[in-house]
Amino acid sequence: MDLMACFQLPQHCVVSIIGSGGKTTLLNTLAQHYATQRTLITTTTKMYYPQQAAYDCIWQPNTLKPPLTAGIYLYGQRQMTAMGEKLLPGDLQILEQKLNDFDKVLIEADGAHERLLKAWADFEPVIFKKTSLTIGVIPISACGRCLSSDLVHRLPLFLKYGPFRAGQLVTPQLLAQVIEHPQGMFGHISGPKILVLNQVDDFNKIKLAEVLSQHLSTAFCATLDKIIISDVKQHWGRVIWNSKR
Repeated sequence: MDLMACFQLPQHCVVSIIGSGGKTTLLNTLAQHYATQRTLITTTTKMYYPQQAAYDCIWQPNTLKPPLTAGIYLYGQRQMTAMGEKLLPGDLQILEQKLNDFDKVLIEADGAHERLLKAWADFEPVIFKKTSLTIGVIPISACGRCLSSDLVHRLPLFLKYGPFRAGQLVTPQLLAQVIEHPQGMFGHISGPKILVLNQVDDFNKIKLAEVLSQHLSTAFCATLDKIIISDVKQHWGRVIWNSKR
């Protein structure tokens, strides 16, 4: 199934994308899909500066006045860092005032320091207060790997999410515990939420994702709109749980 058909975003929405293992790719894929609308890309943290082909123009609130034409707009501050060129947040108060100028606002609201998994600090994820939908991304490809600082951002904090130890193999059950943890990805987030189990690129990973979803509690699933398994790079996805069923 085409990945974009899984989301069915409303005409006007503000989407915050959090987690690890595919956030930026998903953000850019959504932006390209909605390029015939007025779509804005931005961040509340830091993200790699998009390639020029990924957007049509830079949104400058003082110079680009409504009505805006259709296309992909980029908003934020450009900065060179030790990890490469990054996009930093623009003035979010200005963005809040201008939301009606856009059909889709897509926000990268989390960072994982290029690790497949992470633990969340008290100030994370950094959710824009006008967010209407939060999408949390977790890579199923972490399964079968050992818990280490190469795999996990903030490993010591991550180990507190359960009876975990460094060197332990990641399983679907372990990931389910992390996803549900009160200090985890969705711990402080209200409003509509979608869980995306990403990097599902073969039959074995489909089975791993299905096992993970079966280990999520009924109470936790009740807080979600959908669970989607996906291979974002291939634009493939499938809804495996839907609150509307």
